[in-house]
Amino acid sequence: ATIIDRLRDNGVAEQERFPLEARVDIFVAVLNALSYAHDQGLLHCDVKPANVIIGEHGEVWLADWGIARSKTTLQKKAATADSDSARQNQAETLRESTGSKEPTKSAIFGTPKYMSPEQASGNLAEIDEKSDLYSAFILFFEFLTLDEWISSQLNLQDTLEAARTRSVPQIADAVFDQQAKSVPTELRYFLQTGLAHDRSERFTSCEHALCELTRIRAGRFDVRCPITFVKRIQNLLADAIDRWPQRVIFALLLSVIVWALGLAGGILYALG
Repeated sequence: ATIIDRLRDNGVAEQERFPLEARVDIFVAVLNALSYAHDQGLLHCDVKPANVIIGEHGEVWLADWGIARSKTTLQKKAATADSDSARQNQAETLRESTGSKEPTKSAIFGTPKYMSPEQASGNLAEIDEKSDLYSAFILFFEFLTLDEWISSQLNLQDTLEAARTRSVPQIADAVFDQQAKSVPTELRYFLQTGLAHDRSERFTSCEHALCELTRIRAGRFDVRCPITFVKRIQNLLADAIDRWPQRVIFALLLSVIVWALGLAGGILYALG
């Protein structure tokens, strides 16, 4: 959180220490930590910049497991809540006749502005690995854009409402171009998947997200628009030059000669 604040203030030291690649490395370390916890059946439930510690030599710790929950425990609570809800429905008519309302037990826990929609809704049945992953992607969004996912100026109720309804910006949104170096298009698509409001459209696990990020960093991302098409061709060409430099250079020279001869022929034909 301190690093992001200093980057927002254009801190020279932070800009040099945390270029795009370094920020991606930190996000990878966070996903690895979450992946290990999820394999143990544990959900962090409060992933946010303030809970990620960066060491002097680049070490990354995912800290503050104070409200971490066992996935099994949450599922049991969700099942209990469903049975309690059925009993409450039976008593609803009596409460309406007296005009009284019993306080509802809240299942919302965590930091509101970094919650997934299901966590902000208190939906225990849907709080799982995808919820942690969504919060991690909010962290990544803020680290890349230096923009707040949800404004800190909102009150608690409005923050929870924003967490339930917030949608990821479009690919061409200006938020991705605010910094000196724009967020690469392939990472914008990556963020859109990680921050999808519909749970079924998100990455299924940390391993899934890490695998896709590995493909992106290797230049093997999916072609999803003209920009990613051009960048994919550039990456393929660069890889081909590394593998077969003489063949590729010969093919390129041949292509240029053919193009030049075609252009010259066209000009002569037009003049004749």
